[in-house]
Amino acid sequence: MLTLWLLKLYWVWIILGLIILIPNIPPFGFGILGMIVGGIFTLWGLVARKAMSSESFRSRIDRNLK
Repeated sequence: MLTLWLLKLYWVWIILGLIILIPNIPPFGFGILGMIVGGIFTLWGLVARKAMSSESFRSRIDRNLK
């Protein structure tokens, strides 16, 4: 059930990933760990967004959360 909520709130992962990622891009700074963590969060958000765009997958998630 937790995984379903993590997929359903994909926009939180994208925003969180960008907040971590942007300060670690070379013009602002250079942090390998921040780039990796921010990239992973952003990638997870984009994958979850793609999964939620599928109507059959979304209806299955909504049915399981109720």
